Amino acid sequence: GEMSGKELERALKKIISRVTYMTTRFSNFFEALHFSQIKDYTDNLEQKVIDGSRDLANSEAKYRTLVEEINDGYFVNLDDRVVFANRAFCTMHGYEREEMLGMHYWDLIALESMDYTKSFYRRRLAGLSAPTQYAYFRRHKDGTSMPTENKVTVITFEGKVAAAGICRDITERVRMEQQIRASENLARIGQLTTSLAHEIRNPLSSIKMSIKLAVDGLPD
Repeated sequence: GEMSGKELERALKKIISRVTYMTTRFSNFFEALHFSQIKDYTDNLEQKVIDGSRDLANSEAKYRTLVEEINDGYFVNLDDRVVFANRAFCTMHGYEREEMLGMHYWDLIALESMDYTKSFYRRRLAGLSAPTQYAYFRRHKDGTSMPTENKVTVITFEGKVAAAGICRDITERVRMEQQIRASENLARIGQLTTSLAHEIRNPLSSIKMSIKLAVDGLPD
């Protein structure tokens, strides 16, 4: 039969209550699911940050080992300015790091090496052929010139073309090479002296013999 007005009203209220209940349950379920997903994402993100921080710390440790702790000087020359320098590079030139950064690179090259090192640098940045390894004289803060060896390559630094290099003090090597050359010169002088002595001794022996024969033939 048909419901009366009050019965219909009660039925509608029950239906609305059930729908509201179910809607609330579904809403709470999806809210909890969404919250769980957000929590999982946050936990994963936090772990990624932790892992990233650990990786960054490891990278910094490797950087200190590979760049800061080596005995050779490492530098980056951008637009004729020193934009990076490790401890050894600063020490080799007698400067503190704060003094070195931003310094004009050519102030670190001795006058006798200026022309050809500039030529190598310009040609290298222009993509032309230039030695990647060469010897030159660096200029120390106190004004002295010291023999050095450079190994340079072209890199991209902060979006610009730059020259990165490893330089090594070769004072001891040059000194040893000079000693070897001096020893070789002495050996050559010794050989020449021996040869001259031999060439002189033979004629003298003949002269000595002739004089002896002449003296023996003379009357007392």
